[in-house]
Amino acid sequence: MEHETRALSKVLFGALYRLEVMAAIDAGDLFTLTQIAQRLGTPPSLSSVQKELKILEAAALLGQQPRVGGMREVYYVAENSPIWDMARALVSKSAYPEPLQATSSTTNGEQR
Repeated sequence: MEHETRALSKVLFGALYRLEVMAAIDAGDLFTLTQIAQRLGTPPSLSSVQKELKILEAAALLGQQPRVGGMREVYYVAENSPIWDMARALVSKSAYPEPLQATSSTTNGEQR
């Protein structure tokens, strides 16, 4: 599954792990970099996940929460967007691709 998901991510986004990272996030989620990395396992590395979170933040899909007191970790919140569901649907589809089926079409009664 990972290979297919990463191949699809590379084609769609130009990055191996972006689709996996996006699929691990739900709209309204409050999370840290470490939590997402733990959800995904390895690979990707912590730095790869951080890179993807920064890109999603630059696209206004994530926001950073203000640090309170002596908090060391940055908390992100996922903005409401259909992209999170789309990412999960794409990951699911890449895990279980539908087989190609032969189809026949006709034009003016002739088979192609």
